[in-house]
Amino acid sequence: MQKISIFTKRYDHIAMEKSIFQQWEKNLVYVFSFEENKNFVIDTPPPTISGKLHIGHVYSYTQSDFIARYKRMRGFNVFYPIGFDDNGLATERFVEKKKSVKSYEMPKDKFIKLCGEVIKEEKKFFIETLQNIGLSIDWNLLYTTSSDYTKKISQMSFIDLYKKGEIYRDVQPVIWDVSDQTALAQADLQEKKVISYMHKISFKTDLGKDINIATTRPELLPACLAIFVHAEDKRYSSFIGANAYVPLFGLVVPILSDDLVDPEKGTGAVMCCSFGDQTDLIWVRKYNLKYQTIIQIDGRIKIDFNLKSKDSINYVHQLNGLRVKQARAKILEFLAQESVLLDSWEVEQVVKIAERSATPIEFVPFPQWFVYVIRHKESLQNVLKDLVWHPQHMKIKMDAWINSIIFDWCISRQRVFGISFPVWYSKRKGEEGKILLADITQLPVDPHKDLPFGYSREEVEADKDVMDTWATSALTPQINANGISEDLCIDLEKYQKLFPTDLRSQAHEIIRTWAFYTVLKSFLHNKSLPWKNIMISGWCLASDKSKMSKSKGNVIEPSYLLKEYGADAIRYWSGLAKTGMDTAISIDVLKNGKKFLNKLWSVANFISNIIVNIKNFSTKNCKDFFQDLSSIYGIDRLFIQKIYDLELSVRSDFDNYKYYSALYKLEKFFLSEFCDYYIEIVKKRIYRISDKKNENASLSAINSVFYIFENMLRMLSVFLPYITEEIFQNLYKFDEISIHQKDSWPSRLINLNEKNTKNFEIIIDILDFVRGIKSSKNFALNHPISCLEICCLSNNCREFLYEEICSDIQDVLVVKNIVFLQDKEMSSGYTISNSSVMVKVIV
Repeated sequence: MQKISIFTKRYDHIAMEKSIFQQWEKNLVYVFSFEENKNFVIDTPPPTISGKLHIGHVYSYTQSDFIARYKRMRGFNVFYPIGFDDNGLATERFVEKKKSVKSYEMPKDKFIKLCGEVIKEEKKFFIETLQNIGLSIDWNLLYTTSSDYTKKISQMSFIDLYKKGEIYRDVQPVIWDVSDQTALAQADLQEKKVISYMHKISFKTDLGKDINIATTRPELLPACLAIFVHAEDKRYSSFIGANAYVPLFGLVVPILSDDLVDPEKGTGAVMCCSFGDQTDLIWVRKYNLKYQTIIQIDGRIKIDFNLKSKDSINYVHQLNGLRVKQARAKILEFLAQESVLLDSWEVEQVVKIAERSATPIEFVPFPQWFVYVIRHKESLQNVLKDLVWHPQHMKIKMDAWINSIIFDWCISRQRVFGISFPVWYSKRKGEEGKILLADITQLPVDPHKDLPFGYSREEVEADKDVMDTWATSALTPQINANGISEDLCIDLEKYQKLFPTDLRSQAHEIIRTWAFYTVLKSFLHNKSLPWKNIMISGWCLASDKSKMSKSKGNVIEPSYLLKEYGADAIRYWSGLAKTGMDTAISIDVLKNGKKFLNKLWSVANFISNIIVNIKNFSTKNCKDFFQDLSSIYGIDRLFIQKIYDLELSVRSDFDNYKYYSALYKLEKFFLSEFCDYYIEIVKKRIYRISDKKNENASLSAINSVFYIFENMLRMLSVFLPYITEEIFQNLYKFDEISIHQKDSWPSRLINLNEKNTKNFEIIIDILDFVRGIKSSKNFALNHPISCLEICCLSNNCREFLYEEICSDIQDVLVVKNIVFLQDKEMSSGYTISNSSVMVKVIV
């Protein structure tokens, strides 16, 4: 038999959370079993080791935990892993900043070792935070993207896609970060509004008349390839087909027409250079323009093509070696001297910047690895029609992103700390430059240390680049499933159990990266989706409603909030936010959450103090009591039916990933109906337990409160795992290890088929009315009322207010008599009326 504990006066989250988590770990409550078949598999985002976790991470991770806990309680064998994205540019930059070093100033091996040391140190804080917040992760499933196992999966993916013809290597202009000196993908960019200057520059033409172009990038004049106008712009119709002469440098370039030119922008004539923006790339490809690159990988100018005039050569000497902004100022100086700079004016423009370094990007030709994307855009949109989005409108972001893609995915990075390409280039005579792939059995490989089968060190050159970290992070379903496909897997049985996953949970800002790349890789490997559902969380905003980010310095670390309010209060705040909704961190909501916890604790204390004095009372005895449904008292029946109906509604919300709706309903029922009314109504009946005459009525109330509260706790445990576990262990533990264990969701609830639950509002109206009168007369709530006259306006009302119900009303309002009258019999006085009842109070 369980021992019912007397609760402390207040819930002390600091004292209890650590010991409760240790109980979960000891009892293996969240461990996934590979032997079972009713699985629910979750693909969780591996946080990047690039700084401390902030409250925004907690906000997103707890929402996926709500689903994990619910599914486990509903009997599913939940696969809920966590990983850490600890390789790539973001981690490199973090290590460089933390240790005040630069990767290119250190031997490669030493820098990689340093990265490993920093990661090991930082990972402890990540784990501590995620555990403290109460995530029901199976920590046995922890993975990192820098591990040998993950490297094997990532390199396996590369080899598979290369052999399928979905990966190619090419020298072409790529998005380039001159700060980090690496290629980037389109998804690695952000847009930034800046104040710049538009410059009007005059070009001479072979028509004997000048054409004036407008540009914000005059430093690219030496790389000018053509001038473009719109075909329907009458100002320039006579120029189309002619040639122009680039000022300062004497280059001859054609004047062409294209629909991408905006006649209303600048002068309506623009120069195409190599390379100012994405439009330049489009025109170079479309018109087969031969380009010259003048911006190098370090962001400096280098003009090394032949120029005829001495003046031009002199200009080049002064420009070479300058950074972009310096070159811009120098060229404007030259143009002014030559009287071809006609005007300059301030403009606001949107520029593309690197997400990590915040540096304006350039386009630089460089040998890179690419994954085909453009040719699959339509197919990807078709396969995505089968993915269920929560909320549905977030699919718009994915569709918009796919429509905006204009480049294939560049997956190579000119950095140090990342996963190597399993590639060498042959130096054998007759096959120079031939691409050599590692054999699958060799993986993982380091091409700088390992060799392809059949080749010596002198016969090969290792690929020097590393993979984009997203090329690996996009494989989280496959990493967890132990394979790329059924044909390429480490453990076929595990792969078939775990792929595709049931749910991907992530924030909306990485739809274009993590979600898209994961869908792309799954499609290219398997022609299928990686998951059945995707649940999107919003941003956690700062108190001023701006996005919380480390760069803005407005980040709140969870450690303070955990100490001040506890994990459950934070989870309460997170649970109130709808899927996909941005929400600000609110101290008021956290305080409300803490009040909610205190109320739960107070009710638990109340129940404990009652049942501790009842001989042999236990969870089993409570279940036995309800074997005879006729023993359940009037208003108890209503609330037993209410908890049944509530569970159906809450279960439906969870099944549709509307956890926020479930929490709202649970909180409203608990505070507004169960605490404010039901417990207050039945208290006197409970306290009569020692009276043999009233024992059955009292036991009905005690068992009903005990039963209803237990099932409330079980449903709330999804959101509030710590306090519900503590209460459960002290009040309800019978043959269960934990309230959170598998199959612990309320089941076999009693359905009394009561149709009058909505009529409880009649009781609420009566109680509120009488309490209001007492308050207006400055009477205490326990001040006696001699008579309550009630006139029922419907037959349903009179049937509802039968003797047992009226007895409870008399108890809670301290009413001596309740008299039912006809409408015409009601005398004047204090009255309340709704569609069902009229009431008069006789003090």
